[in-house]
Order: sequence, then C-alpha cells, then structure tokens
Amino acid sequence: MKHRQRQSGFTFVEILVVVVIIMILTTGIITVGAYVRKKAKIDETKSYINILTSALQEYKNYKEANFPGYPAGNGDNMQNLFVKLNDVPNCRKILDKIPSEKLQDDDNNGVIDTVYDAWSNPMEYVNTGSGNFPTIRSAGPDETFNTADDITSDTL
Repeated sequence: MKHRQRQSGFTFVEILVVVVIIMILTTGIITVGAYVRKKAKIDETKSYINILTSALQEYKNYKEANFPGYPAGNGDNMQNLFVKLNDVPNCRKILDKIPSEKLQDDDNNGVIDTVYDAWSNPMEYVNTGSGNFPTIRSAGPDETFNTADDITSDTL
C-alpha cells in the first residue's frame, strides 16, 4: 500500500489572501494617517490664530481704543500689527507663545513681518477699520486664500 506524504506549507491562494488583507490594512492606515496630519495642522494654525486674537483683545483692553485698521491687500499688515502690539507689555507675553520658527523679521528691523501657518504660508491680518473685530486668516490646507478651507478668526 502506498502512502502519500503530506507536504506542509501554504497554498498560493492562501498566501495571496494574506497579502491582499495586508494591503487593505496598509491603505487604511495611510488614509487615517493623512487625515490625522491634516487635522493636526489645522489645529496648530487655529492655535496661532487664537494667540493673535488674544493679543488683539489685550491691545484693545490696554489702549482702550479700536484695533489697528489695515485693509486687505496691504502686504505690511502683519508688520504694522506687530508694531502696535509690541507697545503693549502683555501682548508681547502672549505673542511669545507662537514658536519662533513661525515668525519672521524680513527686513531685520526687530519687528515681526510675517506669521506663518502650519503649511509655512504667511497669514494675513485684515481690519477695515469699521470697529469690528479684525480678521486673522490662513489660506488653509489648499494654501490658497478665499477658498472654502480658509481658517479665519471669524470662524473659530
């Protein structure tokens, strides 16, 4: 009587099924990771905007005056804002909470010209002078202003 020896091991189909399952899990992890990174950058930018908003409120309380008014489109808005905020001692303490790598003094005059968001794009300060609270805004994840994903102090 002949006995067949049973060979141990996995069939091709079993190995293929395991590979497909691993690929599906990897795709899910990569997708979730990308979402988490995007959400973290949004939250980081919101925190910078909140810090700037707190400094503006402190400025208004200290000076008992309206906010510095600068219309949209003026590239010096952030520099002009920082000149005003640096006049108020508590504003400087508040602004120190923004990491130094997110602040830039373009012309080396000791005054911050640019505040960068989490995507390393400049944020904007806009105040039309109407007495309303000014707007601090970031272009958001798509890095383009005036689109649906902009992050502004108005929407926080």
